[in-house]
Amino acid sequence: MQMNRCIHLTIGLFVVALKLPCLAGQDCEKEAKTEAQELLQTFKFFTLVAMTEPEGKIQCVVFEQTYVDRNELSKLPYGRYNVTYMDGTVKRHTEAVVFLSTLKPYGRIYSAITHPNKKWQFTPIFRNEGSCFLLKYRSEWKNGGNYYVIKSLDAGKDDYEPCIEKMKECSGKNVTYVNEGENCGKAEEGC
Repeated sequence: MQMNRCIHLTIGLFVVALKLPCLAGQDCEKEAKTEAQELLQTFKFFTLVAMTEPEGKIQCVVFEQTYVDRNELSKLPYGRYNVTYMDGTVKRHTEAVVFLSTLKPYGRIYSAITHPNKKWQFTPIFRNEGSCFLLKYRSEWKNGGNYYVIKSLDAGKDDYEPCIEKMKECSGKNVTYVNEGENCGKAEEGC
């Protein structure tokens, strides 16, 4: 009986010791954040910079976050974004971006860019602080292995160059820069 009390006391003290930093007023919320939540909090405005598709029709894609919430059923964090893009003319729609934080390293983003009725699946595979991240794309209706570099709207070229280099390393393909040209200013004005 005495041995059982010792075991329970030891386990109890161990659990309290694990919780002490939180009880002592330290910031435990940061420790509990997932990479998915950090992406949602870091990238409020972002844009597509480059991809490995040789003749991509999408240009000047800009995402502006309007709010972040949590799905009631899945409990996954998601952000709602206004999406502005061009495939010859400026187009806009609102889209939910969901990060599946249970998958590693950063989770997945489900987003429709030009096909709101289709589900596009992007897996983030690399991130450079608050400036850029690299996505690998796979669609439910087409096999794909294309890569996309997404950057914060205020990031300079030096800031997102590590993501471009990582894309070249991972894909072995040529890079197509999509946010070049005079029309891109029109898409960015939507933000």
